[in-house]
Amino acid sequence: MNTILKKFVHSGVDFISRLPEFGLKEEIRNIFYQDVVSERIIEYAWVVRHIPGGGKVVLDVGCRYSNLVLTLASLGYKTYGIDIEPYPYSHRNLKFVTGDIRKTNFKKNFFNTVIAVSTVEHIGLGFYEKTKKDIDGDKKAVEEIIRILKPKGKFILTVPYGKWRITKSYRVYDEKHLKQLLGGFKILLLEYFIREEREWIPSSRSRSSEVDSPSVVNSVVFAVCQK
Repeated sequence: MNTILKKFVHSGVDFISRLPEFGLKEEIRNIFYQDVVSERIIEYAWVVRHIPGGGKVVLDVGCRYSNLVLTLASLGYKTYGIDIEPYPYSHRNLKFVTGDIRKTNFKKNFFNTVIAVSTVEHIGLGFYEKTKKDIDGDKKAVEEIIRILKPKGKFILTVPYGKWRITKSYRVYDEKHLKQLLGGFKILLLEYFIREEREWIPSSRSRSSEVDSPSVVNSVVFAVCQK
């Protein structure tokens, strides 16, 4: 593939990745599965590697366009999913709830583990919810996650990391804002990945902190936290 064609294809993929997760993008997914070039390709494997042992009660936040929740159900976890849009698939180990993670009906201290893959950074910005903007939506979501987690329960999440900014659809967290977001937890593990030449590779915190993501995510932090 020549250089001009490569640039054209890459520009097209970046444009598609910024579309809302429904309508045209959903149709395009059926033809050209964009997730193979997004951070999901490393996020899902990382989560499965770090989640506590099977048989636990797990909540996957923002699972509408994810197959991770089905993977966890297939691995034997008692799995719950929550999203503002209905989930189209079913599994005997999966219970899906249509709702907002900022305020749920789950009992206090209910889950052993809560997972949020590339989700928290979107909450409250009004791009997906189609509601009034709530600039503290991410913090409210984390507060609710703390409430529904069991004592010593794990919170596993991934969010964009680098130079702090709020775009139309997502936040990019720097060290300061990440600590503010996760202030109610004990942080057990942080790992960083960056996008280079369409590939995702491990990175250091210092290197990731210099990455800018103005229109597409170019750096991600993976975190394992404990209540």
